[in-house]
Amino acid sequence: MGVSGSSEVTSSVTVVTRRRREPTSNERAGHPSIALSSSDAALFRRHYMELRRFAAATAASDIDPDDVVMAAVLRCLERGRLQAVEDPRNYLRRAVMNVLLNERRRLSRRNAALRRLGPRPDHEDWHRVEQTPLDSLKPVDRALLYLVHVDGYSFREAAEVLDVSESIARTRASRARRRLRRELSEEAT
Repeated sequence: MGVSGSSEVTSSVTVVTRRRREPTSNERAGHPSIALSSSDAALFRRHYMELRRFAAATAASDIDPDDVVMAAVLRCLERGRLQAVEDPRNYLRRAVMNVLLNERRRLSRRNAALRRLGPRPDHEDWHRVEQTPLDSLKPVDRALLYLVHVDGYSFREAAEVLDVSESIARTRASRARRRLRRELSEEAT
């Protein structure tokens, strides 16, 4: 790997000791290597599975939750140490939500451009991935329902994670549950 000293690779995050070293193959390819302190690495390991479940529950079914978590963690680490954050668990959850919202906007722009281009006559395989009723909800609404109904957060705590007011969180949850009931009843008929 060309690193002098010990190193550990966790998915796309390279954990490197603080010695002078040669650039990694990822760095030579243009992918940054993040120097991760042992306390940040321990924090990441402690929260990874919880963040992955959160990403899986809030992402659309065709988005890989591991990719979402890794992108969120990388963005957080680029800004500084995770240990310096007051509440790293909620900070990382918010970062996961931001990655999902950015991905949704990116896909929305892509799909709009494809619709403007019209169907390709030589390509019959332009079908949507089968969606679940949860996929009909916005990522923020899926996250809200997950935090309240699966993780047992209060509306105040969930609102804090999602950076909205408690009343907005209650309203969004009510609307999301109503939409899910409607989707499920339509699916049953």
